[in-house]
Amino acid sequence: VVVKPADSMGSRGVRVVEQADTIDDALIAAMGYSRAGEALLEEYLVGTEVTVEGFWDCTGPRVLAISEKQHSPNPHRTAWHLTFPPQLPDSTLAAIRDAAEQTARALGITGGPLHGEFMVTERGVYLIEFANRGGGSGTSSHIVPAASGVDILELTWRQLLGERVVAE
Repeated sequence: VVVKPADSMGSRGVRVVEQADTIDDALIAAMGYSRAGEALLEEYLVGTEVTVEGFWDCTGPRVLAISEKQHSPNPHRTAWHLTFPPQLPDSTLAAIRDAAEQTARALGITGGPLHGEFMVTERGVYLIEFANRGGGSGTSSHIVPAASGVDILELTWRQLLGERVVAE
């Protein structure tokens, strides 16, 4: 299973638990990283983890960049390598885009940057997490504009000032 804080960031407190006798320690550690003192247990999915960067403009959600994500080893599991664009088949990229757009709609998001993480498995695309924010560590400010030609930060400011913007 995967144990993670209910409300942390940057993969802090996330652990893969392979043996039942270590789950208590992982839960205590995860709760220590949670502002609410809560942890989640999730199924461990085998596959390729991807990040999705996008923007909700006046036409709806738009996926702008997708990356393959690699993590450091246990116990910290922080992201240490993102590859833009991922080396995945077009049909898989289409499924990831569809999952991200459906997730944004289901969450009721109506504007601004979008950041999601998904796991691509043999059974399909699974949501890991999704938020109405941009990616961290220069992703929104540098990588997405380089990958897509779209300046998410400028669009966000313009949208906040009441302009109808299109992410093109």
